Amino acid sequence: MIKIKEGLEVGELMRARRKAQGVTQTLLADYSGISRVSITKIEQGGDLKLSTLLKLTELLGLEVIIKPRDAR
Repeated sequence: MIKIKEGLEVGELMRARRKAQGVTQTLLADYSGISRVSITKIEQGGDLKLSTLLKLTELLGLEVIIKPRDAR
């Protein structure tokens, strides 16, 4: 499990996963309905809506887990 602290890490993880699967930005855009330009921005650390994050992670075989922080 990877703990994400900033948007750029999300984009880098998505880019790495996409490339590992041999998927182009154009193909991901076609399947997701999200423009290729938007995918490029996301992979460069741009902001994205939660619905976009969930759609892309689903297509890339990733999951988002939200849990309480450990009490300290």
